Amino acid sequence: MMKTQDTLNQRVVIITSERAASDNSLAYMIGFAVSISTALDIVMICKDRSMNQYLEGEPDITTALDSILDTGKRYGLDLAVELCSTSHIFRLKDNLSKKKGLSMILLGPSVNHNKVIDLRKILKEIPVPVLAVSKMQRFQHLRAVTELEAQHG
Repeated sequence: MMKTQDTLNQRVVIITSERAASDNSLAYMIGFAVSISTALDIVMICKDRSMNQYLEGEPDITTALDSILDTGKRYGLDLAVELCSTSHIFRLKDNLSKKKGLSMILLGPSVNHNKVIDLRKILKEIPVPVLAVSKMQRFQHLRAVTELEAQHG
């Protein structure tokens, strides 16, 4: 797919879990996102315990984030990675609604099927398409399923 000036100015947000850094789902989502934009934000939702470990310099989480940022630099992406603890999940909607040029949100398998936090309900007020990646697609090619009913009825 050829990127036009319009797509280059758009920002894609990938919302995933801390586990996604170690499986194939994040790589597939990044691959899909860069086919339509060079500006990505990755939000990793993590347990409060993991957030504390990251703030204390836990090497596993720090290494995963550094690896993602290095990949972004290697491919010339405008890439930002942020952590969001589960106890602050409702701030996510406010932060996303303020993003300039936001054109799409990709939900990773572990956050899409989360029984505790219903991200679709939280994100339905943001007027951009929300694409969900299923668990089965983690090891297959990415076939994002468009879910526009909340925004476009």
